[in-house]
Amino acid sequence: MEKKEKKLIHPPYERLKRCLKEQRITYEQVGELLGITATTVSLKMNGQSDFYWNEGEKMKQAYGLQKDVFF
Repeated sequence: MEKKEKKLIHPPYERLKRCLKEQRITYEQVGELLGITATTVSLKMNGQSDFYWNEGEKMKQAYGLQKDVFF
């Protein structure tokens, strides 16, 4: 059975990934903060789904992120 690749909605959030990695924050922790699964966080990080505005705000406040990590 062939695995289908999902279409990208946007480029992956490489800056955000790097910031979370530097702070040793896991997708599981982000998911707990946002009330979503780590799998959903991964889809959003990798461009297959979008973060909602309020999710970005929660991450900015909780982890001290700058808004430019989302662009």
